[in-house]
Amino acid sequence: MLEAKSKSDHYYWAGNIAWINYFFGDKKNARSYLKSSISVKNSIAYLSTFLPENYFNKFIDFRLRYRIKTFFSKTGSFRQELEKLISQK
Repeated sequence: MLEAKSKSDHYYWAGNIAWINYFFGDKKNARSYLKSSISVKNSIAYLSTFLPENYFNKFIDFRLRYRIKTFFSKTGSFRQELEKLISQK
């Protein structure tokens, strides 16, 4: 990332590092990288890093992105998985 020749390369690598930290690392480090790339998805992720640890983990486990994608999907496979997940809770 430090050797990126363009801003788009820098944002690409910052985004990757942000999401690695978000899911597997440190929320504070994720915040610092998410600030550099503004989008709706990144803004929601950034705000969620301020949640207490137990709520943060529940937010990640909720898989909001996939649930939204499934809702708008025309295939039934994602919809079946979503219905299965919902019925478990």
